[in-house]
Amino acid sequence: MTPPGNHSPRSPRTSLLLVIVVAGTAGSCNSSSSSTCVPLAEVAAMCPADWSAVPEAMSAFCAKEAPFFEAFRSSGLCRGRLHYTRYLFDGGPRYCVYDTTLKLVGYGAFDGKAMFEQWTCGVKKEDFDDRDCPGMTCVVPDAGTGGD
Repeated sequence: MTPPGNHSPRSPRTSLLLVIVVAGTAGSCNSSSSSTCVPLAEVAAMCPADWSAVPEAMSAFCAKEAPFFEAFRSSGLCRGRLHYTRYLFDGGPRYCVYDTTLKLVGYGAFDGKAMFEQWTCGVKKEDFDDRDCPGMTCVVPDAGTGGD
């Protein structure tokens, strides 16, 4: 999976600290991919707890962050999961995936610039990919509709 390049206000020093913390806590979990993983309980606060909370969370995110940051919400199952993703420029995407019971089952983060990635145990990294999934993104007001 190759996340789109974006820009983040996070400093390289902060990113490095995050890499060290994740590396120190993630090693004991097994995953179907070759990288280490973290238990969902450690990162569940990064996502809405269930799918019914995603529209409101996305709306709040878009109102605060668009057009500089972007969000995506799938309109149905894609690759067997429901997807909610926030794209944070160079900070990379933050993926939340939900199963058919509408419960959160995985969180993933990728920041290639800071060489940071984090994935929850029990969900393959490729299952986080939301490319080609039908859905919606932040709606940015048209700048040409108002004014003089």
